[in-house]
Amino acid sequence: MNPVNIDRERIAQTTASGLLSQIQFREPNYTPALLEQIDELCIEYGHLLQIRFWGHMKSVFDAGILRHIPSVQNLAVDCMDDIQNEGQFAKLEHLRRLSFQVQNFDHPEFLSTLNTDNLEVLQLMDTRKSNLDLSALARAHRLRKLTLGCHRKGIERLTGALLLEQLILWGQPKAQSLAFIADLESLRYLRIVRGGRETLDDLKHDTLQCLIVTWVNGLRDLGPIRRFKKLEGLGVHDQIRLSSIDLTGTSIKLIGLDNCKGLRELVGIEDLGELEQFTAVRTGLPLDQLRNRTWPKSLRVLRLWSSSKKWNEATRANLARLGYKELGERWFPSDLDEIYG
Repeated sequence: MNPVNIDRERIAQTTASGLLSQIQFREPNYTPALLEQIDELCIEYGHLLQIRFWGHMKSVFDAGILRHIPSVQNLAVDCMDDIQNEGQFAKLEHLRRLSFQVQNFDHPEFLSTLNTDNLEVLQLMDTRKSNLDLSALARAHRLRKLTLGCHRKGIERLTGALLLEQLILWGQPKAQSLAFIADLESLRYLRIVRGGRETLDDLKHDTLQCLIVTWVNGLRDLGPIRRFKKLEGLGVHDQIRLSSIDLTGTSIKLIGLDNCKGLRELVGIEDLGELEQFTAVRTGLPLDQLRNRTWPKSLRVLRLWSSSKKWNEATRANLARLGYKELGERWFPSDLDEIYG
């Protein structure tokens, strides 16, 4: 954090393993000379080296300093209040991955100034107005992963991002239709977080593989899951009003349910012959029935968790004796995977 000297050995070791290495500045203690050294590393390590400027709470971040790192491919400017000279972003010709959040930012056309042709991964978290015009992303033909926090102006134009495979939507209001998602032909992973709506019945996709729904206010109905014909993974978290999930006609392999205390029924679970992982934590499901049922031979991971410590300990031991693991492969991407993977 706020380095005066750059640990080149650490960066080399981290990136050699294919992992992301970061150089972070929370305060404006950087100098042009230091940033020019960092630019040399950007050339060497590409997108595996992220340069992050964040905080700066007692000052306005001067984006003009980005002229000293023209080779940066992976850049984060986030957790900021104010910024100036943001036009410098347009001059970053090599930028492939960007995370951007400035609370008081009020320039809706910002994205149209960027070199979106090269963008592969983009995170735009919410601001006070969340009024970025997303229309410019229609020409982001290399964009693979996108995270949006509340921004929705021009969101239908995302259909022009032909390679978009992962989409994370934060805080989309019920007035915002999700019908456009059906036309994102390359989409494989969709996560919907917060916002509010009673149903997801306007959401469908023929080739979606993973759907995660988290903390959507007022949600009572997911609709028939079979409308996602290729879905393999379903995660439902923090949905206390949801009482039933219709799994009939699906071939889901992974199910993760957490803090869905009103959930009483999984319709069609008996027909999931290819199920590999099942987790139910803090739900209203009949756990005794789930513990004692005959699961398909494909099931490898089974975790059932109630409010009773005694029940949990006995069930964990019993399932272990039956050969089930409690934790499986990490099929829900972590935040770093979502943003930078």
